[in-house]
Amino acid sequence: VVHFEHPALPGRLSLDQLPGVEGGLARKEAAGRDDSTGFFVWPAARALSAYLAAHPELIKGRRVVELGAGAGLAGLTSAALGAAEVVLTDLAGTMPLLQRNVDLNA
Repeated sequence: VVHFEHPALPGRLSLDQLPGVEGGLARKEAAGRDDSTGFFVWPAARALSAYLAAHPELIKGRRVVELGAGAGLAGLTSAALGAAEVVLTDLAGTMPLLQRNVDLNA
């Protein structure tokens, strides 16, 4: 489980990802398949989530779509910051992990 915290968020977000990933950071080669990139929390997702948390006015009350959400960190951050609606999308094989992460943070 990977955790993301920021003072602007009401609490800590927790995200599950593919087992065996060191330090919670993704490496495409760790999965060995091109279609498995959605099973990780990528450094870019952390950076985007930190930026959004630092600028919640960009999100509050807005509709957000995260295309290729993977583990869903940016979308879950948007929901925690008060987005009016958040839609998370990814490949069908990634959706069970994404749903688990939504449930973890409901």
